[in-house]
Amino acid sequence: MNDYHQDKSVSEGMGLRQGLTSYGDPQFSLFLRKLARIFFFANEYVLTEFDVNEKDTEEMIKAQPVDVVVAIGGCDETVPAQIMGSLSANKPVLPLVVGPMMTGSFRGQRIGACTDCGNNWAAYRAGELEIEDIAAINSELAPTAGTCGVMGTASTMACICAALGMMPLEGASAPAVSAARIRIAESTGSVAVSLATDCTRRPQMVLDRKSFINVIIVLQAIGGSTNAIVHLLAIANRYPQLAGTITLDTINEVGAQTPLLVDLKTER
Repeated sequence: MNDYHQDKSVSEGMGLRQGLTSYGDPQFSLFLRKLARIFFFANEYVLTEFDVNEKDTEEMIKAQPVDVVVAIGGCDETVPAQIMGSLSANKPVLPLVVGPMMTGSFRGQRIGACTDCGNNWAAYRAGELEIEDIAAINSELAPTAGTCGVMGTASTMACICAALGMMPLEGASAPAVSAARIRIAESTGSVAVSLATDCTRRPQMVLDRKSFINVIIVLQAIGGSTNAIVHLLAIANRYPQLAGTITLDTINEVGAQTPLLVDLKTER
C-alpha cells in the first residue's frame, strides 16, 4: 500500500510501466511538444496546433524502430492528433487517455470546467454574481487533475477511441484520480506487448467503414462535442479506402436514427 500513500507519487513500476516490457530502458518514451490553448479569445489557432501535434506524432513514430505505440493524451486536440498521426504511420496504436477530473459544486449545483467558466463569468459581468461567488466557483471548477469534467471534446474523443475498439471501454470515462486509471494503464501495457507480435492488428487493417458508423452512433447517443465531427471526418479521410465515404450527410443520416441516451453537460 506504500505505492498509494497520499504523500508519495505513484511508483514507476506501477500502471503502464508494469504492463510494458522495458527492453533494458525503463525510461524510454517519446515526448511531443505540448499544446497550450488560450481560451475565450476570438482567434484560437486550434487546428494549426492540432496539425503540428499530428505531424509530430506521425514523424516520431516513423523515425523510431517501434513495434507498437501507446499514445498518452487527454485534452481536446491531443487525442485526435495522436490517432491521426498513428494511423498515417500505420503502427499498432493504443490511446491511453488520462481521464476526466472530478466535478465541483457551487450552491448545490455540480459544476465543471470549462462549461461553467464562461457562463458564470458572464453572470458576474451582468451583476448576477459577486466577486466572492466567482472566487468560490473558481476553486471548484477544476478540483482535481484530469481533463474537463463535462462532455466536451476530451471526453467525447475518449469515448470515440473506445468505440473504435482502440482501448478498453472503461478507459473512456474512469476519472483521472481513480484507482481504475492504474488498472487501465496496466492492461494497456499488457495489450501493447501482445500487439507487438501481431502484424495483423495495424489500424488500417482493422478499422473499416462500419467501425466509423458505429462511432457516429456513439457520438450521437452521448450528445458528444461538435468538435468531434471535425476530427472524425479528418481521421476517416486518412484511410484511402474510406476517403469521401464518411461525410456530414452520413453523420446527419445516422443522427436522425439515433436517440440521445446520455444527457450530460456539454462544452459551453
